[in-house]
Amino acid sequence: PSGWREDFESKLRTKVNQHDRAARDFLKGSTDEWDSNIKEFGRELVLLARIYEYLPEFARVASSVRAKIDLLLDRCQGSSEGVLFLFKLGMLLEQGQCGDIIDGAVNIE
Repeated sequence: PSGWREDFESKLRTKVNQHDRAARDFLKGSTDEWDSNIKEFGRELVLLARIYEYLPEFARVASSVRAKIDLLLDRCQGSSEGVLFLFKLGMLLEQGQCGDIIDGAVNIE
């Protein structure tokens, strides 16, 4: 019975790493590049947060997701324009502008 769980957890970790990598890629370059990628970055954070929130029974994966989100936000805060970037990101997230749910998946448009 635990075979399916281990398989699912492995796939879940792969998905988490993909979203983490994508989010980190959006934070490469100048703060102008960050601003142009802010909605995409926000979408990746939302997807990571959903894994964290909706799959608590996978505690090891959830703690890994939380650590990745913390590191991403710390990286933003540590940059020269990071606080302003996080403020803009928070506004976009509040307004639901970082992706809509279409067929159960977050859409960028």
